[in-house]
Amino acid sequence: MNLFSELSYIGSISLITILILDFIVIELVLKLGVFSAGKKWTRILLLFFLFCQTLIVGVYELNRYEDTKILSSLAVIWIIWINLYFNMLIEQNDYWMSDTIRKRMYIAWVVYNLIAVPSGTIVFLVYLYAVSINFFFYANVMGSIILVYLSTVEMYVVFKVYFFSKSKIKPVSTKLWAKVQFRIFICIICVVIDILNAVLETTGFVHYAYLFKPCVFAFKVIFECMCFQFIKGIIFTLD
Repeated sequence: MNLFSELSYIGSISLITILILDFIVIELVLKLGVFSAGKKWTRILLLFFLFCQTLIVGVYELNRYEDTKILSSLAVIWIIWINLYFNMLIEQNDYWMSDTIRKRMYIAWVVYNLIAVPSGTIVFLVYLYAVSINFFFYANVMGSIILVYLSTVEMYVVFKVYFFSKSKIKPVSTKLWAKVQFRIFICIICVVIDILNAVLETTGFVHYAYLFKPCVFAFKVIFECMCFQFIKGIIFTLD
């Protein structure tokens, strides 16, 4: 392993650790109340599984293990945290959803798993040497589809938040609306990062994609969620 790879793995583990510490500061020290009690524990679990994925990949690569069975747990961890994330995306934006949109979001969640579970199962079996490593190609393709699918859903949510908040906030205060626009811009950047991660996977940089993906999502769990909560808080205050 070259120096760049080693620094990448160490940097990834360090970054996600810092993000978790940020979460602790936000919720336990500053007590900003970004997350309610139930949602807070969901976020903690989500961050925990993201950290586990980064740690397992990093330790495996840094120690140059030859036995890949240790990586089979990644498939289970991955399926857990992507579902926790999708759930977070829905519940964080539940306030503006009609019954029809809410049902469609849950249907989208089911479709999401119809792609994710087979992909995770293939990865699990490959790392246990139960099937040929050639099957990994299909898992990578499905993994890229999942990222694009999730990015599409997220972009839909962001645009709905934009138009809903515009109708509620802009007529009342242009200053508040400017602040909301900045938060929405951050959410869009998060979606763009997802797309870039999908590009990494499809262009052969799978290890780096798997390593950086948890860090990206940890960032989104904290900062994107704070942006959504900020917008939600303003709308509730105005109503």
